Amino acid sequence: MHNKVEIANREPVSTVTGKKTGREFQVTDYMYGCLGPSENNPLSAVSITGNSISIDIWTGCQLQCAYCHVQGVKQDLDCNGKMRRKPIRRTNYSLNEILEELIDHPLFEKNTGPISICTSSTEPFFSEDVIESTMEIMEWFQSRRLKNPFWIVTKAGIPEECINRLKKISKTNKLIISICWANNKKNIEPFLNNRFLNIEKLKECKNISFNWYLRPLVREWNNDFEYLENMFKEISDKYGTQIDSIIPGGLRWTEGIEYGMTEVRGLNLPQNVSAASRHNKTLTDDDFKNICFLADKYFPRVPVYKHSSCAISHALKVNNISLTNYLKAKDCELSLCPIEQRMLCANKSFISIEQVNEILNSRGIEIEIKQINLKNPKLLIEANPKFETFSPSIKQQIITIIARLMTLKKTEKTPCQKES
Repeated sequence: MHNKVEIANREPVSTVTGKKTGREFQVTDYMYGCLGPSENNPLSAVSITGNSISIDIWTGCQLQCAYCHVQGVKQDLDCNGKMRRKPIRRTNYSLNEILEELIDHPLFEKNTGPISICTSSTEPFFSEDVIESTMEIMEWFQSRRLKNPFWIVTKAGIPEECINRLKKISKTNKLIISICWANNKKNIEPFLNNRFLNIEKLKECKNISFNWYLRPLVREWNNDFEYLENMFKEISDKYGTQIDSIIPGGLRWTEGIEYGMTEVRGLNLPQNVSAASRHNKTLTDDDFKNICFLADKYFPRVPVYKHSSCAISHALKVNNISLTNYLKAKDCELSLCPIEQRMLCANKSFISIEQVNEILNSRGIEIEIKQINLKNPKLLIEANPKFETFSPSIKQQIITIIARLMTLKKTEKTPCQKES
């Protein structure tokens, strides 16, 4: 296995002790899916998430959402075991050192793989230093003529000073901006503001896609969803022509979220969020169907997806980048998805197992895939060594590469061929 891939295949964990109950909680030492889990590695600031490579050079967030998932990362907790309020750099490596190391990494997909910024650390458009680094990251890729699309999740809205720079970036790189607003109570999300601030000023930019990240939806935090229709009407009236998709979602249990909410903030977990229900989110299928009804009423012809990967794939006009159409087939069927995207996701112009193994091995991933079972998500990949033995970052990249191959036309070259 390539040395850099071997490093990314490690996931060191620790325990933290709750000061209220004395319970021990398991947390990861570094970000989930971290490419370089070590203080002496520039890629300690980079991780592979479910949909993208995330660049996170900061730790700490002024927004202080009670449910924030970074409370499950030891590196993101201060000496009192709390998420920091003021963002500080998590690494002494320069932005250039981090990004040069990233684009040289065998798991980096030149020009195609989505890049997200601050999804595992802080708000990308809040705090002067963080805002500047968010813009500099995108401009760095643009200056290298790398066409990777960018995915930004924000609760702060678009800063006025970023508008012209975003317009310039969008001339060469696709921008997908997820506006996160679920109208949660102040003790859950203390930062109350216009989350859609300034998006109308980017209305004419065809290469910028906005979606409404309607998350996390929890009945106890949102008056039993009493105001959902008013929310849909309000956003439709003000920004209806700019929303390209809607992505509702609930809250899923993690040990870090339980630690942060119960031990640090003294709050109760929602009734249906616990270790016993760890694989389920608070948003039920009936809730989702109701949201689809409201979307059809106030946002006709706008897709509604259960998963971020669907919205990103729709914006990029490719087969689902995380194979959600196979791994989460039921969710795929429930979604309001245009026929053009369904046709893309139904494309099975799959290469061969031999070609998949060739590409994975060329990336330094030592695995021999025996079979890919698209109709059996519980046994999607049969391989030696077993697929389940790899770290989250490696597993996700294997799935991403397979998804990319399924999108290729017969006349196109494979990612392996392109780099040779």
